[in-house]
Amino acid sequence: MTNLLVDTNSIGSRAFFTGVLTFFSMLEKVTDDVRPDYTLFAFDSRNNWRKGIYPEYKANRKPKNDGEALQKQLRVKYLAKLWYSLRDAGFNVLAVDGFEADDLIASLATPNDYVLTGDKDLLQLCDVASVIYVPAKFADRQTCDQQGCIGLTGYAPNQLALYKALVGEKTDNIPGTRKIGPVTAAKLLPSNYTLLCEHPLVTADLGGFTLSYKLASLRYDVPVTWVKQQGDLTLAKRKFRGGK
Repeated sequence: MTNLLVDTNSIGSRAFFTGVLTFFSMLEKVTDDVRPDYTLFAFDSRNNWRKGIYPEYKANRKPKNDGEALQKQLRVKYLAKLWYSLRDAGFNVLAVDGFEADDLIASLATPNDYVLTGDKDLLQLCDVASVIYVPAKFADRQTCDQQGCIGLTGYAPNQLALYKALVGEKTDNIPGTRKIGPVTAAKLLPSNYTLLCEHPLVTADLGGFTLSYKLASLRYDVPVTWVKQQGDLTLAKRKFRGGK
């Protein structure tokens, strides 16, 4: 049995900026390729455990002016409309309070599954499932295993969170470890969490390293289950456009 687990906030947001029906076009192409038995659409919850331990997480994404604030409101409405149209068309749609879609997918993914995302964070799952990564252009998407992850990032799936813990990440506002950049990180990796915690360069800012590692790591323990049922993409698209 093959499931397709969709990082809806990532893929949906990508489509929001390129045209409201682009989302369904992308889904149709992927389902034609993968032929999943079931498809699940994971959404971020409004609350977020990462912000609970680090309020500045993704704080750099706050609107800087009225135009950006309006765009954010429209994007939220767009994602809500996606939720209802997919749900009403018979698909599984899931959000769990306090967790991001990444965590839901990590907690559900199995070796037979495909994960569809535009977020490199989910490349951490390349050891667990097949990850269909969508870069800026959908036509350039690729299905990644461990070697595919290394080709895209330079690191194996189990090293990605460690890398971000060392150098940080601007997109999610993860601070990283002071005085460690990409060059130094490349010298320290591959490694593991325990050994890095004992390295002098890391112990100089152990708090920054451990916090950043938590923020960068996926959660595999989200209390989530789903009743497998397959919906109708054509119906979902029609409902999204306002039809019955």
